[in-house]
Amino acid sequence: MLNAAHDTLPHNANLHLWRKKASDTCPLCREDSQNLIHFLNSCRVVLELRRYNERHDSVLTVLYDTITQHLPTTSSCTVDLANQYSFPSHIVTTELRPDIVWWDDTNKSVCLVELTVCFDTLLHEAADRKESKYLELLSTIREAGYRATLVTVEVGSRGLPNILGFEKLKHELKLTSAQTSDFMVEAAKKRQSLDPSVSGVVETELDVIYLFFSLVYHNLLITLFVAWNQVIVQCFCRAL
Repeated sequence: MLNAAHDTLPHNANLHLWRKKASDTCPLCREDSQNLIHFLNSCRVVLELRRYNERHDSVLTVLYDTITQHLPTTSSCTVDLANQYSFPSHIVTTELRPDIVWWDDTNKSVCLVELTVCFDTLLHEAADRKESKYLELLSTIREAGYRATLVTVEVGSRGLPNILGFEKLKHELKLTSAQTSDFMVEAAKKRQSLDPSVSGVVETELDVIYLFFSLVYHNLLITLFVAWNQVIVQCFCRAL
């Protein structure tokens, strides 16, 4: 992930720059330069093979698991993953498919969660696009007598999230400071399980980032950050 953050991954554009390859052309689509943005977000062949979808859905799974752990017992939740999605048609009917929907018929509330995985420079543009897309659906839900909220969650393809979306998600889930603090222990255990050699001492730049997230943000950010290391490595290895 740090190589992706500093654009030092050995993609063909870098290998060509470093005089290790004669061409910077993408070996998959053979159409464009395989630079960082092309590799992480825009290769036609990777898109057709649904590898970007796999990345999106792996993050969506983490997001869904985290949300369902903190929902009240009166709430129901659905997610746009295989054989799991069912929009609450007793409230409204729609052809749109938000990534996650949770609703509470007792408190008359609906929350739509829309995840976007895009390049880091496009996070705010993605949020604006999704807000426009769901504006009419939110209005329809409110006309049905429910409080309707949209939470757009953007995660950059280099693993760094748009914090505004996660802060809004924390607010909707009504997480307490104690819940956020308690996860520091869980985050440390997760980090240790990935690398048993890591102790309580901050030794690397990656450990500093983990510590920063665990101190400031909810456990979801840590979980996504952990998963992203694996996703980037797997995606790159499959492209070789």
